[in-house]
Amino acid sequence: TKDGEYRWFHASGVTHRDENGKPVKIIGLLLDIYDDKLKTMELENLLERYDLINQVLIEAPWDMRIHNGDTDNAELWFSPQFRKVLGYASEKDFPNSFESFANSLHPEDKERVLEQLSESLNDYSGKTPFNMEYRLRKKDGEYRWFQAEGGALRDENGAPLRLAGTIRDITFEKNKEIAIEKMNESINQLNDSINEMVNA
Repeated sequence: TKDGEYRWFHASGVTHRDENGKPVKIIGLLLDIYDDKLKTMELENLLERYDLINQVLIEAPWDMRIHNGDTDNAELWFSPQFRKVLGYASEKDFPNSFESFANSLHPEDKERVLEQLSESLNDYSGKTPFNMEYRLRKKDGEYRWFQAEGGALRDENGAPLRLAGTIRDITFEKNKEIAIEKMNESINQLNDSINEMVNA
């Protein structure tokens, strides 16, 4: 800029051509995205810091014993860390039951998660990975995004005997993805408006 400051801009435009394809004029604009760029960079730095810290923290483990392939009557164990990330203090607040987990799932994620869990357990080859992302409701009602990973112990026929894994809060990462998506949508809408203006 005139005062010597460098700012971030998004340049967008279209070339208007004659019937032979030769360029006649270019119509475009510069969109000042300096503030959004700083916020994105700040968010990326925060996310890097969060990831580094998260790598040295103990993730929230859980364990499930399965009898005759019946998950409804499975014996579950949630670690203190698991309850803590959801805001619960003890088993009294968050019982060791499959319902505790299932009832905490976001309504939009519940069917998908339970289907994936079932597919992973019922694949006796053990090749279906248990790795998914979903939202869980905390005790205060807030929904947070989690990355869940686990592995199954199986008998000689491949039937699941035990499933254990961890969850990791990835809400910061998800919020970043959503912010970038919204920014890209705004830019695409702006480009469409320019095209309509030129072709009108």
